[in-house]
Amino acid sequence: MEQMLEELGGRWAAVCKWVEDQWLLLQEVDIKWKTFHSKTRLFNLWLQEKEAVLAEMQAANVSDAKVVLTQVHTLKVSTIH
Repeated sequence: MEQMLEELGGRWAAVCKWVEDQWLLLQEVDIKWKTFHSKTRLFNLWLQEKEAVLAEMQAANVSDAKVVLTQVHTLKVSTIH
């Protein structure tokens, strides 16, 4: 009976260790997911800004070289936040 209790205690310790390891792994994954989600939101905002600039460019008079140069400069200088 004593040996069975020792074995059960060992198995229980292994289960507890496995649960702890899985919890730590989930915490790491959660941090990475939040970082990914945050960067995705920033990228989407940047992309929306670019789409707005391009929509304005479509409506602009492209026969004026100065307007075209200004538009190209606007696209080049804005970066991802």
